[in-house]
Amino acid sequence: MRRALVVSLILLASVTFSGAASATLLVYMTDEELTARADAIVLAEVTAVESYRDARLHRVFTRVTLGVEQYLKGQGPGEILVRVAGGTLGDLEYRVLGAPRFQPGEQVVLFLAARPEAASIIGMTQGKLRVVTDEAGQKWVERDLTSVALTSADGRPLPRESRPNRMRLSDLRASIDRVLPLLPATPERALSPAPYAQ
Repeated sequence: MRRALVVSLILLASVTFSGAASATLLVYMTDEELTARADAIVLAEVTAVESYRDARLHRVFTRVTLGVEQYLKGQGPGEILVRVAGGTLGDLEYRVLGAPRFQPGEQVVLFLAARPEAASIIGMTQGKLRVVTDEAGQKWVERDLTSVALTSADGRPLPRESRPNRMRLSDLRASIDRVLPLLPATPERALSPAPYAQ
């Protein structure tokens, strides 16, 4: 039976209450804010998920390899690598509350920050949306907010309903497209390819 070790982190954009084992507090980010902060936004399919222990940081991470179907913002290669905190090694699961989780074969939209070795996800689980298709063939995107609670920038708790967890993929695309022309001109930071795809 797999055992879960829940790891609580204090990050720049998140606060964890050690007394509340069920949720990490994340500063609420709108889709417009996520778009503005992201170096790239991708529609992609998860092709591989591999957990490992970082010997230097003494922490467990997961490498997620993705085949990019489309760049909704930015540019980069057709295959990229994303690193997230936590993972599963043998029978032990190292779970970081608020960190997104991935399954091979998932289609996702990710808001990404470019890093030298592997991209990171902006806003933790707020920056990952799973793509699902309904019976009519309509594509939707969904956020998993079950392990987080949201707070405003000044620390006020927000109801979970403040962050819509389901919307049409077409509406998300439209939201991103509205923001892009309003952003200041800055040097683009392209995502690095997965090592074996170079």
